[in-house]
Amino acid sequence: MMAAEELYSFSRIGFGCSRLGSIGSAKGSDPAELLNIALQGGINVFDTADIYGQGESERILAEQLRGANNINIITKAGQYFPWYWRALRPAKAAAKELMRYSGAFEAAIAASRAGKLPTDFSTDRMHKCLDGSLKRLSPLPVEIFMLHGPSAETTSSPVLQRALREMLELGLVRRIGVACDNEDAAVAAVKGNVFSVIQVPISYENSRFISCARAAREAGKVVIAREVLGGIRAVGAPVMQEPEVIDRITKPLLAGWADVTLIGTSNAKRLKSLLLCLGESGFL
Repeated sequence: MMAAEELYSFSRIGFGCSRLGSIGSAKGSDPAELLNIALQGGINVFDTADIYGQGESERILAEQLRGANNINIITKAGQYFPWYWRALRPAKAAAKELMRYSGAFEAAIAASRAGKLPTDFSTDRMHKCLDGSLKRLSPLPVEIFMLHGPSAETTSSPVLQRALREMLELGLVRRIGVACDNEDAAVAAVKGNVFSVIQVPISYENSRFISCARAAREAGKVVIAREVLGGIRAVGAPVMQEPEVIDRITKPLLAGWADVTLIGTSNAKRLKSLLLCLGESGFL
């Protein structure tokens, strides 16, 4: 179960920031408005990664959350974009503008990003990635540094775990975690003493991680549920009505599978409505 300290400092709902600064946010609300709504709604957990918006997500968080109290930043590393995606960075503004008016271009972007990204979890790269994230997020501290979609073998690596423990000992981060894409990695994360947080996808379409989530909580680790609306499966699907969305967001918390549920949207009006409902229901 989550320790008293975490229960006090973590909101039960977190905000997923994968769209902040990305090409996919072109049709969305202003990031400042979204983050202000999240803060005013009671959220203090913000989930990002070094690849989200190719670093822009972290920069936006640092700019907009500067001066806010009791903020818990989660960032992740290990995945990276192929060279051809990185080469497009100078043209991001033009791509965002095209995204606003071209449904075909939007669909092509979504399809190209749905595939599995290459990874590098070498200790040198982990140190380099964390250093970059700390600089982009400054002056905000990093509460949790996570491996982003590692294999079970990578998660279990004594060399990597030793390097992660050094980050803790140096005070660079407060907690180390794993954002899991497969059950074997989740099992390895539960066993690893250096990992105090695991993040797993849990939804009605994906219940495979529930047993791992339960085991993690029993081991005293913090469990964060993501993709509760179905993740990539939900892209292109009919828009869910609010009662169903609320049910999916709160189910992992009520069932005891998770301590925090992440939600992500680039629609300010929808976010405000969801947080109002969650607040009235006692989840914020």
